[in-house]
Formats: sequence, structure tokens, C-alpha cells
Amino acid sequence: MKTRVLKCIFRLLPLLFSLKPMVMNAQPKGYLYDEAKVLPFELPELFRSADGKGVRSVEDWETKRRPEIFRLFENEVYGRSPGQPNVVRFEVVEEADEPISGRLGYHLRSGKHDVTQYDWKQYLHFADKHLK
Repeated sequence: MKTRVLKCIFRLLPLLFSLKPMVMNAQPKGYLYDEAKVLPFELPELFRSADGKGVRSVEDWETKRRPEIFRLFENEVYGRSPGQPNVVRFEVVEEADEPISGRLGYHLRSGKHDVTQYDWKQYLHFADKHLK
């Protein structure tokens, strides 16, 4: 596993540090980005329900129009949330608390995402070995 990761990193390094700039298009084809070409659109009336009747009371708003607007946003903007899964399982494939070094050095460790004495010790050991 470690060897495979290192081979992948070494294969990608020349691409990351090449002198030729990579051409990247931030706007994928098939989408309309020019607002002048957008067709006119009117938002639906806030206080008129889908059946054309006006909202006349708080009860009409809470029982009819508000749920309609929520459904519009759910269908047209945000999408539906899949909800909580019944069971969540995971499997620890590999644990690494030992440093890996070579031309590229890094170490993996279990635990929190803070910097510990162990991390500093590994950093200084790597720097002494490779940066003198």
C-alpha cells in the first residue's frame, strides 16, 4: 500500500511542477454563462398558491403555500436529502504510526489532527537527514 502511494505521488510530481501552465476551463461546455442570453423569467407570486387562489390567512400560508414553496426548493434548487442511513460500517484497512521516508517524506499516525511532540520529532529527523 505504501509503495503504491509513493509511486503515484512520484508519477504526479512532474505534472505539478512542470513549467508549462495547464489550460483549464472553469466553465464546462453546455452551460449558459452569458446573462444577456438568459430568457426572461418571472418568479411565482409569493402569496398565490399553485392552484391560483390567493393566500388570505396565516392558516392558508402554513398549510398550503409554505409547503408548496418548500417543495419547489426541494425539487428545483437543493434536492432531497437522502436521510440517515440505517447502518454505518467501516473497516480499518491499514494503520501506520511509523514514518515513511525517501526523497519525499511524510508520516501517518492515528489520533487527533493536532501537532504533537512525535510530529515535531519526525519533522526534525527528516530535516536533519535530507536538508543538510
